[in-house]
Parts: sequence; structure tokens; C-alpha cells
Amino acid sequence: MNQEIKERIELINKGIVPAGYKKTPVGICHVEWEDFYLKDLYDFYGGLGIPREKLGNKGIPYLHYGDMHISEKMYVNLDRDIDKLPKYDKIVAEDKMLLNGDIVFVDASEDYEGTCKTFVVYNKNKLPFISGLHTFFGRNKTSLIHIDFQKYLTKIPEIKKQIFKYVQGYKVYGISRENLQKVNINLPSYHEQEKIAEILDCATRQVELQEQLVDKLKVQKKALMQKLLTPQPDWQEVKLGDICEDIYQPQTVPQKEFKNNGYKVYGANGFIGFYDKYNHKEWQVVLSCRGDCGTINKTEPESWINGNAMVLKMEGNELIDKNYFYYQCLATSFKDVIDNSGIPQITKTPLLKKNFRFIKNMKVQKKIAHFFINIDKLIELQQKLLWQYKLRQKALMQLLLTGIVRVC
Repeated sequence: MNQEIKERIELINKGIVPAGYKKTPVGICHVEWEDFYLKDLYDFYGGLGIPREKLGNKGIPYLHYGDMHISEKMYVNLDRDIDKLPKYDKIVAEDKMLLNGDIVFVDASEDYEGTCKTFVVYNKNKLPFISGLHTFFGRNKTSLIHIDFQKYLTKIPEIKKQIFKYVQGYKVYGISRENLQKVNINLPSYHEQEKIAEILDCATRQVELQEQLVDKLKVQKKALMQKLLTPQPDWQEVKLGDICEDIYQPQTVPQKEFKNNGYKVYGANGFIGFYDKYNHKEWQVVLSCRGDCGTINKTEPESWINGNAMVLKMEGNELIDKNYFYYQCLATSFKDVIDNSGIPQITKTPLLKKNFRFIKNMKVQKKIAHFFINIDKLIELQQKLLWQYKLRQKALMQLLLTGIVRVC
């Protein structure tokens, strides 16, 4: 990053308008960028209130708000994604159909940050397509905004701040079409939008490809675990309590006592924060006994394990290698020890009596463990690359969508 851009960023962060820029209701932007309300750019229409249980495999492709929430994507390409989408098999009015260039907004979320997540529709072949419950869509009524640039509208920090100002609710958060229309936006020229979108699309595609690679590695690992760690007739069978040095729930540290950094804290679903002490010097195999019961995790050395995770302590056992034990636990179902009489939980007594099967030969155990350790290292490496690509994507958005860096 050159010195001129650094100085520009410093000025803008201080609220000072650099030469060639202007202050708008949205924030500081280049003087050539124009100010609009979203209502100046879009006509807004409601989605169809169709619950998921009325969807199937035949009919009109349907964009479900739940799928939008869990997806990292910012668009749906009907030509490519049509087979992945649920379907609605009833007749739908033509004015409810999504067209190429429409932008779909989620109007409700249990996650505050998820409110007003958007998907841009690519539908060049004009196929029947609808969105439904908890969505509405905007249709571009001008020629001022580029279809590819639309994907990044709600990624602009100043736009997000305005949107969240209108978000209301408790536990479930929502935004109305009326309030969304009041949001201000600064737009560069159509040509600059196109150039910005080209650059951001490259960064976004890099993230998507890396996500696909990580997912593929995880699927391959799962398949290999199923092949190598599915119990066979000649495997040894013991009670889990007979093979573990101890099985216990440690003392819980309240979340209010967590620190900004320090030793990692592990709860029912893995890493949950930091604390200034640790209660386990060696890494441990832990089993979630609250929440998502039955999930196996591996802690780091010198970490604090909370009471929502049951420690399956395994140190220096002559029958089983500790690393192999971890992977065999991953491949073992613990559903049979979950108490569902009230809030689902796992307690110590059923775990002690649980049957556990494993390969007898220690050398084979170590080879299998080494094999999966290397796979995990590869997945971790690719996940780090994914994180770096996401940081780069975010930085590019910050620079280009605010006009700090110009591309034409």
C-alpha cells in the first residue's frame, strides 16, 4: 500500500475529508460519486410466505431464507444452481418471479448480523424462480447500478451501519421494506462499478474455490475414517471406563471471566474463548455432554476445559495409542449414552459402561493415527489459507467500496 493511500486512510479515520473527497450522510467518498436512497434505485416486492414443509423436488426453484443464512455466497446463479434448490409445485403469479439482476433481502434473523443479508439473482435464461418466507426483493429501476456491483452493496461498512440502525426485535431481528428504502448509498460511475466488481469477484472466487477445497478434504477424511475405523469382528472390545485413565467434568469458568487472550478455553462445542490459567497441561480428548451432545473434540496443550465437556483422559495406556484413541472416538457414535429424559446430556456412569472397540495391534494404531494427523495438518493449512483469502477480500472491499482506492 503506497504512502498516499495510507495518508488518505488516516485522514478518513479521523473524520477529515481528503482533497478530492466529500462528506455525505453515508460517509466520506470521492467527489465523483453520487448520493442516492435505495428507493431511488429499486422497486421493492414481497416474497411468498411458503414454509419449507411445502417444498419438494419438483416445480419452481425456490430461494429459502434459511439457505441464504447458512451460505457464504452473495448470489444465486439459476442456470448453475437450479438442481440444488428446493422446489414449489403450485402456480405462482408472474409478478412474484425473480428476474435477472433482482436482489433478494432476508428481512429476519436470529443473528443480528444476519439481518438483511442479500443474494443477487443471475437468471439470464428467464427461468421461473421465486423467493419466499422472510424475504423481499428489489428490482433495479434505473440503469445506474451494475448487476455484479450489487453483490457488494450491503458489504459497504457505512451501508451496514445504516441498516442495523433500522433493525428491530428481540431474539429474532427484522427490518421492514419501508425502512430499507431510507438507506443512503454513494455510487461510483457505472464503469467504475464494473471494474470494482471485477476485482472483488476475483477475490471472492478465490475464497469460494478455497472453501470448496477445504470441504472436499473434510469429505475425503470422513470417507477414509469410515473405511479404516469402522469396527471389524477381530477388534478388541472393552468398557470405556476400563481403558480410560479417568472420565470427568472439570470445573467451569464463567464466560464473564474470559480474557482477550491467554490459554484457550474449551466447552461443549470446542474452543469458546481465553482464560489466564489452564487446568490441563497435556492435550485431551473431550466429549460434549451438553448442547450438541456426543461431539468429540481435541484440545491444545495447556488449555482450560469447562464442565460442559467430559474429559476422556488417556495417558500412557499399553493397549491403545492416545492419538489413535482420539480418531477412533471421532468414528464412534455416543448417541447410546445420551440421556434424553429432560435436557439432553451425557453423564459419567453410562460412559464408564459404554462398549468401545479398537484395533489390537499398536503399530497399526500408530500408523493410522499418523495418517490422519497428516490429513488434519493439510486441512489446517488450507483453512489458514482460506482465512488469509477472506482477510484479503475484506480489505479490498474496504478500500474499493469506499472509494479510498480508485480503479479508474
